[in-house]
Amino acid sequence: MIKIKAISFLLDLIFPKRCIYCGAVIGFCEDCDRCKDKVFESRLKEDKSILRNISLKYLNAVTACYEYEFPITSGIKRLKFQGERQLAELYAAEMAEKVVEQFRDIDFDLVIPVAATHKQVEERGYNIPQIMSAFISKRLEIPTKDDILIKTRETEKQHNLTAEQRKNNLKGVFSVTQKDFIKGKTILLVDDIVTTGMTLDESAKPLCKAGADGVYSICFATSEYNF
Repeated sequence: MIKIKAISFLLDLIFPKRCIYCGAVIGFCEDCDRCKDKVFESRLKEDKSILRNISLKYLNAVTACYEYEFPITSGIKRLKFQGERQLAELYAAEMAEKVVEQFRDIDFDLVIPVAATHKQVEERGYNIPQIMSAFISKRLEIPTKDDILIKTRETEKQHNLTAEQRKNNLKGVFSVTQKDFIKGKTILLVDDIVTTGMTLDESAKPLCKAGADGVYSICFATSEYNF
């Protein structure tokens, strides 16, 4: 035991612990002094925990862990654009807790990640919703399938478009490969960020048309657009 602790101590010295949001070295500290208060303040307030938008036709409900502001923005950028894929599992742990908190009365049959094209995955080197889904599945002991919901064509990046353009950009782009498998199931749909909710709703559309009993979504962060 002493030897293990000594090795752990040496590893911490060689590879110092960093904040999972801003990336600052925090050494042996549990929390980042720069971020801990802001992280708490960024947690989605109770009255906003279940996001409902009258323009969404297929999702039953969507919730998120945090509002998209610093230091959450910093962490997401590290995950999406700086190759720090290990953050996906760390954030997914918080997402799993949020599912238990917010959807405690719902018995989910399946966890499904929002689909990406091969080009999108190749550009980043990994699939963030897929990693998050696998971890949430394991933590909550709910089966996951990452080959049921697929994206059939390339699209423009949503954050560069207006609301109307976003809607047209995603129309009919998602498809279900195993319709019989979906029928009668309650699904937890996973993504990293929700802005207008259009990506999630378009993802839920073919699932509902395939006979899903309900589609709920968990995301790590949400922008103010929803409110």
